[in-house]
Amino acid sequence: MSVIKPSEISRNYNITHNPRRFGIIPIMTAEEAPHKFPRVLLEVLAALALLGLGLYGLSVALQQRPYLGNPASALAQVPLRVLAEPNIPIIALFMASLAAAMTGAAWFVLRLIHQLFFRPVVARRVWREAIFTAVFVISLAWLQLNEAFSLLFAAALLVALILLEVFLNIRERDE
Repeated sequence: MSVIKPSEISRNYNITHNPRRFGIIPIMTAEEAPHKFPRVLLEVLAALALLGLGLYGLSVALQQRPYLGNPASALAQVPLRVLAEPNIPIIALFMASLAAAMTGAAWFVLRLIHQLFFRPVVARRVWREAIFTAVFVISLAWLQLNEAFSLLFAAALLVALILLEVFLNIRERDE
């Protein structure tokens, strides 16, 4: 049985007096410490997967050449015309792929903006803003497919999404 000298205890162990953790905690060197998998790497992989999946889906959807028929003369006719067309799965694939590709692409840009101007970077906020960007783009694509796009409506939708993000940020800060 070996005897531990007091000098070895103070050099190799940290004696804590934290009320939640009593006892002797060993001090690890950099080589002994377990390496954590960086969370941002998981986010990069998720964004790349979304971008790749979205681009592949877009290429498949665009090869099918969805036809929407004649443009609707009134907004009330748009849902009926789209539902009457036989290529609803292709249009749905196009919209879902566009949303995935835009979310993945916007994540990289938004992450860079947050890294430069809004430290510390909150992953939840970056993903939420990327999803809002995708919602904005697919809304505009939907309006353009139905030939109901207008710059005034696009600006109103952009202002609404920006205000929603501002209110959500204020709510998060207050909690």
